[in-house]
Amino acid sequence: MASNNSVLWRALEHLLLTGRADKSTGSTVVDRSSLEFIAGHKIWGTSTRKGAFKSGKQVLEYVKLHMLPGLTWSNYSQSKYCRRVLTDGLNANLKAVVAHDLSSPITGKSGRVYAQSGSKYSAAKQKNFRHALEQEARAHAARSPASTCTYLLQRLNDSGLRPVNGYTNLLKNISAAHNVVNSYQPSRSSLSPIQTNSYRDYLRRLLRQIEDMPIPFYQPSQRGRTDRVFGLNPSILSLPSSVRLALTKPEKWVELDLTSAHLAIGSTLWQIPSIASLLHSGRSIWHEFVVQLGCPILNGNDDLKGALKKATYSAMYGMSERNIKANFTRAMNQGGFQLSGKDLMATKIMTDLMASRSAAFSLLKQKGSMNTPTGIRAVLGTGRNEGSVWSTVVNSYEAVMMKKILEYEEKEIKAARLGGRQPDFRIMLWQHDGCSIRFSKGKRLHINNLKAAVATVATHYKIPTSLEVK
Repeated sequence: MASNNSVLWRALEHLLLTGRADKSTGSTVVDRSSLEFIAGHKIWGTSTRKGAFKSGKQVLEYVKLHMLPGLTWSNYSQSKYCRRVLTDGLNANLKAVVAHDLSSPITGKSGRVYAQSGSKYSAAKQKNFRHALEQEARAHAARSPASTCTYLLQRLNDSGLRPVNGYTNLLKNISAAHNVVNSYQPSRSSLSPIQTNSYRDYLRRLLRQIEDMPIPFYQPSQRGRTDRVFGLNPSILSLPSSVRLALTKPEKWVELDLTSAHLAIGSTLWQIPSIASLLHSGRSIWHEFVVQLGCPILNGNDDLKGALKKATYSAMYGMSERNIKANFTRAMNQGGFQLSGKDLMATKIMTDLMASRSAAFSLLKQKGSMNTPTGIRAVLGTGRNEGSVWSTVVNSYEAVMMKKILEYEEKEIKAARLGGRQPDFRIMLWQHDGCSIRFSKGKRLHINNLKAAVATVATHYKIPTSLEVK
């Protein structure tokens, strides 16, 4: 049935081979881009194309009617901009065949073909695929909301600046990544065994897509509201850190990130002296939480640290105190800790954070908008609440600091070209408040210089953060 219908064939490809999973449920995500992929055309706006789908729901209903009567999906999520597949209705034998195929690497194997066309895989076709992605990335850059975001996209999407062999060398470690996936268990997760297996299946699909195209490309946010850049194609950017490191650590990539970036920015903008002084001292805010909670040592305890991070960031961006408490209590119960949301909210860190948030949100309601250091004007209303506006502002400060890393790389590349040599390093991955770098020489010198470059901006804005090696 699907072989003679391109829409149904693409639906199968999405559900079996390319669909992204929701980490909190393990379910396949159907967002705008995936629905347009299945439809084969844009489905938002005023399309006059004969037979065109007018909505994403129509696409799902078409697939259900003509191929998968057991297909069901969730209501549209305004916060995540997507629906989730609840039941896919796929034949169990078909799923088993695909799962077996995805369970091991395909790099270097004979008979390798592209799923959609059935044509034989070749290095030339992969190169054409790379060039097509680069062109698509340039087109998406037109949605960039500010010059800082534009600069990030220009540098990160220039294939002349990103060494292809640096990414293809990762594929030597693809078997190790599969081994990590086979035992992967999402932390702080309430996934059932079935949901956990579904998420592992997604990671295997993602690894296969990385084998097809190991180079990540970037795009601005769909709504053009932030300086942050996001992955355009399925890539290593979407892997959990343990799986990502299985690929990059053998290649000696170095991960750098801003310490407690959002809390640091918030402590300055919201004037929270207790948090700012703590971060200025160089102490870990997560360890300070442990002290204030009177709970066991934090080292090696990813569940506790993750729950604390989620709670503080949720507080910054507007989640109600009731929901923060409930989420933290649930995470503590799952982790076996004798702690509750009430304990969390009684700490001085959370008390001060919530009081400052209340004052900042009240002021924002009076003003109606905020300007970011990159020139974006974030306006309250039109689907944007206080938390959304503050997210845009914080992300801009983050981008201004991180931009210094790309500017330093640009100087190094120019110096190398003038000196007739190869650059000492290249930025390989960009992850909002962090990045991964491959050094060939001068590692200590360049890391110190990168730290100093970022520190100039942090000092200028009096933000108590720094660039550190993870």
